[in-house]
Amino acid sequence: MKQVITVLFFVLWACAPTFSQTQSAIRVKCGGPSYTDTRGQVWQADTDYTGGSTTKTSVRITGTSDPTLYQTARRNEANGAVLVYNLPVANGTYHVNLYLAEM
Repeated sequence: MKQVITVLFFVLWACAPTFSQTQSAIRVKCGGPSYTDTRGQVWQADTDYTGGSTTKTSVRITGTSDPTLYQTARRNEANGAVLVYNLPVANGTYHVNLYLAEM
């Protein structure tokens, strides 16, 4: 059985090389519209991508205080076209969190 892993959303923190200066996080709700989570953090609508397709579910998501974040996604196409995100950020060192789910 082939499992499909789907990118749900990700967070990108930009840090200066010396880590003395931290920029704001970039939060993207892959496959869906903008969303403000229970912590008041704003997730921008799905943007800055090439390829892939969106998917969503109406299944109740458990184990999180923000189930809406897990109900949309962007995934690779079955034909092998590669999904790529190109976020406009300056050269530097970044910490990236990817949140993945099997849908």
